[in-house]
Amino acid sequence: EGRLRCCGSSLFLKKTYGVGYQLVIERLAAKAAIKNGDTGASASTMDALHGNDDRLKRIVTDNVHEASLLSNVGSEMSYQLPMGAASKFTPMFEGLDEEIDKGIISSY
Repeated sequence: EGRLRCCGSSLFLKKTYGVGYQLVIERLAAKAAIKNGDTGASASTMDALHGNDDRLKRIVTDNVHEASLLSNVGSEMSYQLPMGAASKFTPMFEGLDEEIDKGIISSY
């Protein structure tokens, strides 16, 4: 048994030891399918989920070039975003907000 203690603010610790931020984008089609009782991964549900992946990827990587896709499973796409790219997040968020308005994603 042991204990671990950290001294410093969360920002200091993330900057010193962290790898950056994690962005998780949740597609809307999966929530609608589950709400309607379709818990299986039918081909049409998967096509609806992943049909906009390229557009979502462009929104992220065109604004944050150093972003790397961590996973793309089910209704979620997950990206690792570097700490130093925080100044580029605003246009990325604006693009994702537009996708929410279009009904492509439910949240990020």
